[in-house]
Amino acid sequence: MFACMLGGDDGRTLLVCAAPDSCEHNWAPVREAVLLATGVDVHHAGRP
Repeated sequence: MFACMLGGDDGRTLLVCAAPDSCEHNWAPVREAVLLATGVDVHHAGRP
């Protein structure tokens, strides 16, 4: 499972939340979910 969005002060940070599956009770006890961030060349189009 994953979810992503652009954010940061200038809207050029790609934020990705990733987990092994969508059932929180499977990964929450072992802390397998991660939040990743990286800079990108494009920026967001506006406010969500």
